[in-house]
Amino acid sequence: MSPATLRTTKCPQNSLMYSAAFILCKLDSALIGEMQQQDMKFVSIYPYSSLSDNILRDPDGKLSNILKINVPPPEEIEEPHQFSLCVQPTFSYNNVFEFVQWLEFHKMMGVSHFSFYNMSIGPTVSCVMKSMAVNQDTPIHVLQWTTPSPDHLILHVNGQIAQGNDCAFRYRGVSKYVVFVDFDECIIPNYVYARNYDELIEVLDEKWKNTFGRNRTVAQYQFRGGFFGWDFGKFPSSTFKNNTNSGQIELEDLEIYKHVIRQKGLLSYKHRSKLITIPRRIIEPGVHSIDEAVDDGVEFEVPHKVAYLHHYRQYGCGRNCTFTPQETDFVGHFFALTLLQNVRHMISKLTQECDLKSVKEWRRDNNHVR
Repeated sequence: MSPATLRTTKCPQNSLMYSAAFILCKLDSALIGEMQQQDMKFVSIYPYSSLSDNILRDPDGKLSNILKINVPPPEEIEEPHQFSLCVQPTFSYNNVFEFVQWLEFHKMMGVSHFSFYNMSIGPTVSCVMKSMAVNQDTPIHVLQWTTPSPDHLILHVNGQIAQGNDCAFRYRGVSKYVVFVDFDECIIPNYVYARNYDELIEVLDEKWKNTFGRNRTVAQYQFRGGFFGWDFGKFPSSTFKNNTNSGQIELEDLEIYKHVIRQKGLLSYKHRSKLITIPRRIIEPGVHSIDEAVDDGVEFEVPHKVAYLHHYRQYGCGRNCTFTPQETDFVGHFFALTLLQNVRHMISKLTQECDLKSVKEWRRDNNHVR
C-alpha cells in the first residue's frame, strides 16, 4: 500500500456540499521496487491504512474497486485519433433524429471517436450509440456515470468538472484533440477560413504564431457562444410547407439550416464558452475556460470571425422576442446539403437496427417545442 492525498480541483465549488477532487497516490520506490510505471496496470483506492478481510471485497475475496491505469504512450507515438468528443453527463435524452444530425455534423468536422457519460440516456438514442451502423465508422464509448446527488445545489451539474477531467486524461495518448460540447451545440468554423476542425486548428495555430507572437504553448482553444433561439423563428423557405409532409429528413429539419437567427452579439469569453483541448497539455480543461494546464500551457481565445459556438435552445423570450435584439448568421448553410445526405444515409441504415419513429411523427412531436 502507498499513501494517497486528496486535492481539490482548481475549480473546487466551495459553496456546494460536494466537489470534484484528485486522489494522488505517492509511489514509494521502496514499496514498488524494480517496477516501472508502465508495468503498473491497476490501482485500488482504499479508505483505511491497512487491509481488511471484509471491506471492499467481492465474494471471491478480491478487492472490488480495482481500477485500470491508463498509461499513455510516449509523445513521439502519434495518437490514433485526431479529434474525439466528450459530452457532459447525460440524462433524459432521446431525440434520435437531432442526435443523428449532431453526430453526422461532427463526423464531417473530423471527429472520429465519441465518449458519452450516461446517467439516463433514452432507449432509442442508446440503441443508436450501440449500433453497428454508427460504430463501424466512428466508435462510440458509453460510460455509466453516477454521482452522490442529482441536486445542482449540492454538486455542480452532475459532476461535470470530474467528468471533464476524466475525459481529458482518458484521451491522453489516444486523441490529439478533444472537443467539449453538449448535444444542442456545435462549434462551426467560418468556411472562409476553414471547413473542418483540421483546417481550423491549422488556421488558429498560424494566427497564434504570427499575429500574437507568443512563445507559450497553446493547451486549449476557447470558443465564444451565441444563442440561436428556437423562439426567434425559423429560416423562411418557400418549400417548407410541402416538405413537412415528406417521409424523410429535409433541409428544413436540420438545426443548422432552420435556426439562423440568434441573439445580437455573442456571449463574452468564459461565459458559456466551449472548448477544444489538447489532452497531453491539459490537467483540468474546466467547463467554460481552462482551469489548469501542463507546465506553461495557455488557452487561446478564438476570434469569433474564425469560428464560434452555435447553441440551439429555447431563449425564453416567449411572445416578446421582437423586443430582443437579433441578427442572422447563415454560415451553417454552407454545410447543410452534405449534412443532409449523410443524415439520410445514416437513418436508412439505423432503421434496420433501432426502432425509430417515423420522420413525420418526430417532426410533429418536435414542433410542439420548436
